[in-house]
Amino acid sequence: MPQEIFAGSLLEPKGDRQLLVCQAPSCQARGSALVLRTFQQSSLPPGVTVQPSPCQGQCHLGVTVRLLPEAIWYCQVTAADVPAICAALHKGELSIAAKLNPRIHPQGKSI
Repeated sequence: MPQEIFAGSLLEPKGDRQLLVCQAPSCQARGSALVLRTFQQSSLPPGVTVQPSPCQGQCHLGVTVRLLPEAIWYCQVTAADVPAICAALHKGELSIAAKLNPRIHPQGKSI
């Protein structure tokens, strides 16, 4: 995996919220590069930035996208899901029940 994909520190947020899109090999095999690119080309609300991330430890449910600081974990995200996630964020909604990681949000509810 190219080292430049992780240029910059994930510990230095550039906005109030971050969407971290996993770029580990198993997520890449499921299209995470396209998911990342689609988020980067989408209209996100002010204060929301999107960044590539290393493995987030949810390989079996990839592509994983995590919203910080709220710790909302989306799973099995595809590029087709990006517009709905962006629209929800614009409305102030932080989670889309169908995309919540069931290991972290067992009842389909966000924190």
